[in-house]
Amino acid sequence: MQNPLFLDPFQFGVKTLYIISIHLLDFEKHLQEIFKMLKALFSPIIAILFFTGCSATWSGVQQDTSNAVNWTKSKVNQGAAYVKEKTE
Repeated sequence: MQNPLFLDPFQFGVKTLYIISIHLLDFEKHLQEIFKMLKALFSPIIAILFFTGCSATWSGVQQDTSNAVNWTKSKVNQGAAYVKEKTE
């Protein structure tokens, strides 16, 4: 039996490296699985962001243009009244 105080440093290092390499391989497998999941989710997330952004923009454009005629008429009338007031 080998005395634990006098371990062969080379043998200790090889065993340690072997254990670390096994754990790293497991970690690498988990990372690969995570990246696969992220790749699968990336396109749908970008599509959802694109569609929500476009729909919000389109809704804003529709709201702005639906009342554009009345808004323009009132502004023109206010401007004409101001000019008339100042010129008289």
